[in-house]
Amino acid sequence: MFSQTTAAAIIVSWLLCATPLCTAREPPLDTYRKLRGPLTTTFTPPSSCAAEVRTTDIGGWPDLQQGCEGPGGGNDCCPPDWARGRYFSPGVCPFGHLACTLSSSAQRVETTINCCPPSFDCADDAGSLCKRYLNTPIALPFPSNEATTTRTARIVYATPIQIRFQKTDSSVVPIPTESFKLPHARKPLSKGAKTGIAIGVIAAVSIGIVAAVHWKTSAKKRNASAAAIPFHGGSDDSAPLQGHMYPRPQDEQAPAPPTYHDATRK
Repeated sequence: MFSQTTAAAIIVSWLLCATPLCTAREPPLDTYRKLRGPLTTTFTPPSSCAAEVRTTDIGGWPDLQQGCEGPGGGNDCCPPDWARGRYFSPGVCPFGHLACTLSSSAQRVETTINCCPPSFDCADDAGSLCKRYLNTPIALPFPSNEATTTRTARIVYATPIQIRFQKTDSSVVPIPTESFKLPHARKPLSKGAKTGIAIGVIAAVSIGIVAAVHWKTSAKKRNASAAAIPFHGGSDDSAPLQGHMYPRPQDEQAPAPPTYHDATRK
């Protein structure tokens, strides 16, 4: 069972994440890639790139991959001169690819886009892969010399083609207007504001806990007092307890019944 302190910590974390403290996070800048050159013509991958899926083995962990860098380990599905860790600028996405804008208020001069193959979802950030979820999971064997073990694969991954461009490149490559609608720059909360929110939440939770404990203690006292008072079965204090007959008081004795003589006057 959670202690009151643990419950308070959970509530504080939840309330803080409902504030701009959590919602102000943005995709990090992509600073590790190097410029490969421009890609001003639309690259059309071979039709086999959309059909063939290969198994990759990264660190002994099998995965499914499609598109660029495959199938067969070649780069036939990639634009010319493409290489891992590189980007094209200015550039356009290959034919049929989904343009996924990596919008960041700190990266407003140059727009960064990850191009994902058809039927794939956008990558979460600059360093992630495009994803396509399988309707039917596939069992992939682990490479092992001792025994054959498998893992269930539910996702096919694809390496995105990254392109970048500036607004001034519109005369060189066709640039979608929507790509320039980056989010407004957000001003992060100051340390004082963060501290004030945390203190206010903790105080509110503490008051709630104290009130709950007080109510519970008062309820126990009321129940104990009620148990000490006997139940008389009614509001009349002179009424006897159930199953017990009290004798009448001496001054309330009923008069003796009249004799036959008194009743008949004979």
